Amino acid sequence: MRVGLLSFLLFLSLIADSSAAIAPISDGEFAAAFTAVRQATLSLPHAPAAPARGPVEEVLDAFRQLPGTVSFQLHRLDPSPRVLYELNPDASLAIGSTFKLYILAALSEDRKPWSEILPIRQDLLSLPSGLLHRALPGSPMTVYGLAALMLSISDNTATDHLLHYAGRLRVERMLSLTGNARPGRSVPFFSTLEMFKLKSDPALASKYLAADEPTRRALLETEVRAIPRDEVARRLGNWKEPIAIDALEWFASASDLCRLMDHFRRKNDAVALGIMAVNPGLQFDDKMFSYVGFKGGSEPGVLNLTFLLKTRDGKSYALSAGWNNPTQEVDLTLFAGLVQKAINTIGTSENNTAALSFRSLSGLN
Repeated sequence: MRVGLLSFLLFLSLIADSSAAIAPISDGEFAAAFTAVRQATLSLPHAPAAPARGPVEEVLDAFRQLPGTVSFQLHRLDPSPRVLYELNPDASLAIGSTFKLYILAALSEDRKPWSEILPIRQDLLSLPSGLLHRALPGSPMTVYGLAALMLSISDNTATDHLLHYAGRLRVERMLSLTGNARPGRSVPFFSTLEMFKLKSDPALASKYLAADEPTRRALLETEVRAIPRDEVARRLGNWKEPIAIDALEWFASASDLCRLMDHFRRKNDAVALGIMAVNPGLQFDDKMFSYVGFKGGSEPGVLNLTFLLKTRDGKSYALSAGWNNPTQEVDLTLFAGLVQKAINTIGTSENNTAALSFRSLSGLN
């Protein structure tokens, strides 16, 4: 069974193994994958243990030393909303698979029936991460099943089916509705396969980026669509270097993503919240937290971890941390360890945070 280790330990990157052979997936593999997601120990491989309660100012100092740009925010949402810690909170960065939260938000907002059956389509098969790129066309999947795969193991084929089902324009409208301050950066809103295709073809990518929005939309439906999926996998090969992460991506800042998580909290859709909680991403103390919703994203040069948290004493928090480096790969283990350290401070030092935030503590913007 070809399932990337990080899908169970933290999250699957957008392209875990694009050169893998494509073969049908069995029912047993589906069952095993879901069992593994639920039962695996969600800790970082070989990561040093974070201090039980480390100061966030040390985390912010470490973020400042990283090459590239970090956008971070820890926001108490309820009660008495206030920013607790932040660094470059409004920097609009590439977010990798964290964009899939916007598709989930569109499904929830439009009250799409979670039980509706969608057949797997040949033209919507993407590349790994995930499992469904090997599914037989025509295989029936519920909207719920696709959404669970999209969030828990970052399945790209499930994602592209749900983007098509929800509608590209509707998902684009969710950017503004949920508080993304620069929605135009993510318009047109790519499918995962469209993004892979553009990154695999530098000439077409240049043509796309030089075009206006209507022309870009037309290119997605013509020249981009015409590129064979197997050719994309061959071109990208063992993808290890950042490719146009400042232009060909999905974009949000830490404050944008905290607002998105607050949207989920306020909407209180039990199904959507349950889907977000299948894979918590990092380690959490069950005695401290009653709920953990998570989505992460990565590609070479891009890393994002975004959480919705609720503590046993009834407080809700959003935390988002993104790191972009357009010149080299980013260190997953280092960054996730720092985020873990920040999470471990929740509820322990809020009375001492006034001097650590870098702008007005005025709630969500």
